[in-house]
Amino acid sequence: ITTRLVGSEMCIRDRLDSLQDVCRNIVNYYRTKVLETLLAAGIKIDVFGDTWDRYSGLGKDNLIKHDAVNVDESLEIWGRSKIGLNVMTWHKAGMTERIANICLSGAVCLSERTEYLDREFNNYEDIVTFNLEHLEKLPDVVRELLANDSLRESIAQNAYIKASKEHILSLIHI
Repeated sequence: ITTRLVGSEMCIRDRLDSLQDVCRNIVNYYRTKVLETLLAAGIKIDVFGDTWDRYSGLGKDNLIKHDAVNVDESLEIWGRSKIGLNVMTWHKAGMTERIANICLSGAVCLSERTEYLDREFNNYEDIVTFNLEHLEKLPDVVRELLANDSLRESIAQNAYIKASKEHILSLIHI
């Protein structure tokens, strides 16, 4: 878009570009709220990358920090994990490759809910979703998954089958 506004105002492209920091701050706010809810409830969480070095919020002693990893390493880590946590960034109505990768790794995908996930997945059957407006329920969801091996393994197996059939081709085209 090259249309310029009258006078000293920015072009539309520049105005949209100037909102990137606002969007990043909103995403980081919710990502932090999700983790803080779990950490404050005594749930230990492994995180990767140096952005977490600055975290000093609730439950910081339950945050297990690791160096940043590449995509292949992240797939290995999810493969050894019981639960892979996903907080949506820009795809609030859709799905990200992170969800498919978690499902294909053999872990349970615990994700913020979206219209797409509600329509295409079955909660507690092949994914587990949470609502940002009810984060107080999230620690109990995680505790239930960690305590119930058969439930967790069933969800992870169903997710693997679903992602293998319905989402692997879309990953190849990315």
